Amino acid sequence: MTFPKTTHDSATADNATATVTVSPDANESVYLANVSAKFDGTVSNITITVKDATTEVWAETIPDENGDSWDFSIPLKITEGNDLVVELAASGTAGTSGTLHVWYSKGE
Repeated sequence: MTFPKTTHDSATADNATATVTVSPDANESVYLANVSAKFDGTVSNITITVKDATTEVWAETIPDENGDSWDFSIPLKITEGNDLVVELAASGTAGTSGTLHVWYSKGE
């Protein structure tokens, strides 16, 4: 299988859930290659979640505002026809924004 070019989307939210939703084209799946997140103020133990439509398929805890990044050496395949949904939980503090970056491709 050959993967098409990886595409990037991002979302930022101030003390709210930052969400990136990627919809597949007809008869295709979305493949998650990398996800990263960080905050612009002090936070601890914030969850980042990956969903196959509404089903959670992966989650990690970000220990602090410096964030983290996860590479999927074998891209995480979302069920054909389902949306990839990546959510970064709210910071818990007004004025503290979280930024989420998602790298993905679409294919059969």
